[in-house]
Amino acid sequence: MTNQVLHCEVRRMSDGEEFHCSIIYAVNDYMGRRILWSDLC
Repeated sequence: MTNQVLHCEVRRMSDGEEFHCSIIYAVNDYMGRRILWSDLC
C-alpha cells in the first residue's frame, strides 16, 4: 500500500477462487505519477 495505490487479494466465498486487485488513486502531477508507475512495477 502507498498513498496512491492499495493492493489486495479477493477471495469468493462460494468457491474459494482468488484474484488480485489494485485500487488506484493517482495524483495529478507528473512526478507523482512517476512514483505511482514505479510502485506498480
